[in-house]
Amino acid sequence: MSLTYEVPADFGLHRIDSGGREVLTVYEGNAPQRPAKGSVPEINLRQGGYTVTGSRSEEGERVRYEVFVRQDKRDTPALHLVAAVADADERLQLAAVLGGFRGCSFRRSQDSQTLVCPRKSPWGEQLAEWVIGKKGVGSAEGK
Repeated sequence: MSLTYEVPADFGLHRIDSGGREVLTVYEGNAPQRPAKGSVPEINLRQGGYTVTGSRSEEGERVRYEVFVRQDKRDTPALHLVAAVADADERLQLAAVLGGFRGCSFRRSQDSQTLVCPRKSPWGEQLAEWVIGKKGVGSAEGK
């Protein structure tokens, strides 16, 4: 898999590709798109200082997955993750990416900053199971 990053204006776009096909697009900014019309949140997680909601909707022969990540801290950009999958292989690739997805932050000092990421995603496993379609995944609250 490969990752590209663009900053077209006051937001960032991260694109994750595999074999020439886009697996996931991540929007980072203060104006994420609204959920697709007709989509209903199927997963709602609150853990590790983040609120994560996810929905899916049918788009022809593809299924569109949307995940919104908001940090509890004010003035922190939101993340909007979007993917469209057509088959089981694409669904597994998306599950693998979301399963390892972690919210990182910068620890700043007077003269430097360090990127700090949790070792394990507080909600990655649940997002991966939701994409794969395991039963019992939906709402969860944690510390």
